[in-house]
Amino acid sequence: MVRYVKDEALGLIALRITATARKYKVFIRRGRVVGSMPPPPYGEVSIMIKLIDENKAELLKALKEEKKKIPDETVEQRNVLIRKANVYLPERLAELATKYDFSYRIIRIKDNKSRWGSCSSLGAINLSLGLMRIPTHLIDYVLLHELCHTVEMNHGPRFWALMNKVTGGDAKKLRLELRKYSL
Repeated sequence: MVRYVKDEALGLIALRITATARKYKVFIRRGRVVGSMPPPPYGEVSIMIKLIDENKAELLKALKEEKKKIPDETVEQRNVLIRKANVYLPERLAELATKYDFSYRIIRIKDNKSRWGSCSSLGAINLSLGLMRIPTHLIDYVLLHELCHTVEMNHGPRFWALMNKVTGGDAKKLRLELRKYSL
C-alpha cells in the first residue's frame, strides 16, 4: 500500500507500507522522497513523518544531487514514449511469438532502470521503457531473449542454442552490442 504526503520543501512523498519491511527507511528514487515502513501495528505513519522531518536537510541535499542525474527528457516526451511503447512492444512481441511459436501469458511495460526485460515462470514478460531508446534489432533481441525464457528459464546451453536458432546464430554478437547501451 502506498500513501502520499505533501511537504512544502520535499514535495510529494510516497510512503510505502510493506508487509516484509522490518524497519523504517527513507531514500530518494527517481527524484522523489520515498519512505518504506512496516504495516500496523508495527509501523506508524507519524513515526515515518517524524523520521523524514529529522532528516530533511540531508534529503534536500540528496534530492538536489538526484535532479542533476535526471535526463533532460520532458514529461511530455516521456509520455509520448510511454504511448509508443504501449503500442509497439506488445505488437512486436506478439509478431515474434507467432513467428517462432512461443507463447506468453501477459506483457507489462515498466520504467525499469536495471533490466531490459524479465520473464516469470508463469510466462509474464516485463519490458523496460528504455527499450524504446535503442535500435529496433536490439529490441527484437531482448524480446526474443524473454520469449526464449518461456521455454528455458535459465541461461544454460539449451537456452543459448534456442537464442542462436531464433537470431540466426547472432545471439552472442547482439548480446555484446546491447551492452554498449545502458538504461
